[in-house]
Amino acid sequence: MIKKDFIKILSVLAAVMALIGCSSDDESHESVEVEVPETLHENIQLNVKNDAKLDGHIKVFLGKWYPCSDDPRYCTNENKNTFTIDDSKYVVSVDVKQLQRTRQKALRNDVFVEGHYSLLDVLLYVSEIRDDLHIELGEFDVAIGTYKFLVSWDINGDGQFTLEGDGAENFQSPDWYPRWAYSSGNFKREIGSATLEAHYKPADELIVNDKTEIRFQSFSKHMTQRREQTQATQVARRDNAGGEIVIPEFQVNFGDGRGYVTLAKDIHVRRFNLRPDLFQPNVYTLADFFMTLHHDYGFNLEFTYWPTLSTKSKVNAFAVTQFEGRAAHGLSGWAIQSGEIASANDFFMGNIKNISVPLDVVMANKDGKFCSWLGDMTEDKARFCKDDWNDIFGGNKIHLMSDQWVINSTPELVQLQWHTVQNGLWGVPTVNKAGDGKYQVYDISQAIAPLNDTHFGWKIADCSQCHSLEKTHLKGDSPILPAAVEPYYCASCHGSNGGPNGHGESARCSWCHVEDKMPVNHGEASRKFFLSDIECPDGTFGPCANNDNLMKTAHDAVKNPEKYPTNQQNSSNSLWHTNEQFPGPYSCITCHPNVNN
Repeated sequence: MIKKDFIKILSVLAAVMALIGCSSDDESHESVEVEVPETLHENIQLNVKNDAKLDGHIKVFLGKWYPCSDDPRYCTNENKNTFTIDDSKYVVSVDVKQLQRTRQKALRNDVFVEGHYSLLDVLLYVSEIRDDLHIELGEFDVAIGTYKFLVSWDINGDGQFTLEGDGAENFQSPDWYPRWAYSSGNFKREIGSATLEAHYKPADELIVNDKTEIRFQSFSKHMTQRREQTQATQVARRDNAGGEIVIPEFQVNFGDGRGYVTLAKDIHVRRFNLRPDLFQPNVYTLADFFMTLHHDYGFNLEFTYWPTLSTKSKVNAFAVTQFEGRAAHGLSGWAIQSGEIASANDFFMGNIKNISVPLDVVMANKDGKFCSWLGDMTEDKARFCKDDWNDIFGGNKIHLMSDQWVINSTPELVQLQWHTVQNGLWGVPTVNKAGDGKYQVYDISQAIAPLNDTHFGWKIADCSQCHSLEKTHLKGDSPILPAAVEPYYCASCHGSNGGPNGHGESARCSWCHVEDKMPVNHGEASRKFFLSDIECPDGTFGPCANNDNLMKTAHDAVKNPEKYPTNQQNSSNSLWHTNEQFPGPYSCITCHPNVNN
């Protein structure tokens, strides 16, 4: 929905929030207000007062998973991959309300406010409710800044935890750790792995959200050593700075062929407390680093707010949307990485279609490309390397929004990288952008008869609710009218009819203005359509993303072909379709021009 109070507006984000249509909400139409925080920041497009509540379910997978090609146990008779062999044994759906009743506070209640938890909290809860999994929690290890723990898993199901029956990796093992992934909602063309994302972050600091997925599994001792070495290095770096967070290097890849360029060194991070709904006062996050770059170091860096997206993924976080004049738009935007310079390339992949690198290629290890810290590559080391580090995401590069990325210890490096590949990767049509000439964008500042609050339809965007073409401008006092009532065309003469200014976006408004932010009184742009009723660019009808010729075809979480259902609903403005009455983003930018307030 469109919000009443759009504070300072600058430029914008990775995937769009230009408002759909011509009106703002008012009390009579079940509007959702923007709750304005006490402290306003001019580099945040939408100063939203977040009040995130953890609810829903969190899915936990137990044990390792391998693709079909590596282990036939994970194949069906139809040669399809499976998530697990036996879902009842290996998958746990954690009811958040039960978790909250059982564990009233997070293990790290110095980090999380009441009602929010870490990966480790969830796993300790799973250990408490299952007889076949036991986590022995150790003392807090100040050297690595987190808790150590030992894990026993009764994998053979005999009711006992034994070295003989369950094996060394499943009996009092120090090498279990959680992989993790955010929820991508109903999106079926992601490129991540079914194994989820391995990382070097303390498990008691990484926050969980509704539908977070966790894979709890044994790793090699080499992964444990690599992770703890990283953690110890970052703790020592903070200790050496007297407890302050001083990040040695900030690099940016502008995508212009220069690669990563160092733009600042020894950045003293200041606390901004952007997420008091999640974290205790004065907990550092990566968003604090970016805010510091803007406010204390003079970089032009901006955030915007992502609500629940059109994929039904609940983000509810601030995203970096603009850096030094380059604003995210359409499917192009800024990606974040943070960690140690030495571990920046730890995780490796093949091509986009198949991220699994063959074992013999890892064994050859030409030029030390794979897991060079393991030394001479034996077959055992190659398998460890492939199992633990062969993924497109992991380590420094994980899917975590910066205002949820805790930095209790100091990373050596933070990177921004400009990405433009998504349009070709997903195979969608060229993303509509205001100013591309496909539809007119009108300058309503030149409106000759702007409406005001005396208009009986003030703040009602859809003029056709009251005005038909047959009874409009009967005296011939208007230019040629369109074939149907097009409210944003009306706005070219009558202004925005009370609609607020935009907030910097110029494309893909339907990415965010749907679900909990769906606009009201915007005609067809205020309702959803079945995918089967939406016309695709080739003239057929949806779901358009089911085309087998696309580079990334629709699939389930383990890459088996799985089509989008025809009865799935989507906004009338999308990557695949433009609404004729309220064409996005053109009508959005017309009625909600991006000007500073």
